[in-house]
Amino acid sequence: MRIQFRVRVAVAARDGGKGDVIEGQVANLSTGGLYVMADRKLPAGSPCQVSFGVHDNGHLHELTIPSRVAHAQGDGMGIQFMEVSGLARALLSRLVNRILYERG
Repeated sequence: MRIQFRVRVAVAARDGGKGDVIEGQVANLSTGGLYVMADRKLPAGSPCQVSFGVHDNGHLHELTIPSRVAHAQGDGMGIQFMEVSGLARALLSRLVNRILYERG
């Protein structure tokens, strides 16, 4: 069974203009980052912000995590979380554990 959800990857604008937004499906998630399958990819090393919702204890928490593209190949990108708050880290940890538990 594959667990997937949508994620928005907001690209930091390099030229002072508006940033671009890439949406894709998360194929792999950990507390340190994720692999997102997307039609468009950013070059390795690109700064970005990853935004997605996490349901926890009946509440939806919208997370936005400063990140960078670790690698871009094939059908997506590996993204490393750079600055994860304590709350975001706890929510990610519970989400990962819940997915592992559901997978059996």
